[in-house]
Amino acid sequence: MSESTLFEAGPAVWSMVVETGFGHAWLVGAAFTLCIIALSFLRSGSDTRFPLLMWIALAGAALARSNGGHPVDSGLFSLPVWVDWLHLLAISAWVGLVLVTTYVVMPPLIRVPGSERRNGASFVHSLSDASTYALIVLFSTGAYNGWRGVNTPSNLLESTYGQIFLLKLALVLVAAALGGHNRFFEMPKLVSALKSPSAAAPSRPLRRFATVLQLESLVLAGVLMVAAVLVSSPLPGST
Repeated sequence: MSESTLFEAGPAVWSMVVETGFGHAWLVGAAFTLCIIALSFLRSGSDTRFPLLMWIALAGAALARSNGGHPVDSGLFSLPVWVDWLHLLAISAWVGLVLVTTYVVMPPLIRVPGSERRNGASFVHSLSDASTYALIVLFSTGAYNGWRGVNTPSNLLESTYGQIFLLKLALVLVAAALGGHNRFFEMPKLVSALKSPSAAAPSRPLRRFATVLQLESLVLAGVLMVAAVLVSSPLPGST
């Protein structure tokens, strides 16, 4: 922003990191992020401690992020911070599940032999249940965060923050509708086909399920972009 080189801006950046609450939260988040990267490379299949350590690192990175945003105005580890933390974990779980399933799990599933299709059916069920729980947490915490940020109904349309929040809400509703379509219309057909070892490869229901997932993943990518703009936007009345 100041058109300075990295070397010239170095002292100001260092001062921000070590002397401000935002800088401290950033440092903690960066440390947990490095832990996540290290654990990803050092993972051992026989180490039962790995999942717990990874969950702690992920939760810590998310909590540091929540303590560096708008909610921290109410104080470190205040109720708004914890609600924002849950919101961040929920959206991360939902987006992560959809992206991994769409682009990693679904493509090879069509070639799975009949004897292993039941595992695919169990995964689809688990995906749907986990996404549903994440969506419930997402909507409840998002409603709290949104109302706290907007403050008054008029700010929904009259402030930039409120308009971006409405766009995010619209995209989340579209993604939820796509997920609901898969859960109630496409998933029963797919699970039924996967649980029938004698049936042919369930290419048609699998492709229909995957197509809806792809659309959902694109909408969720839009949600993430809008959310990134939202968290950096000033709250109504703060400027």
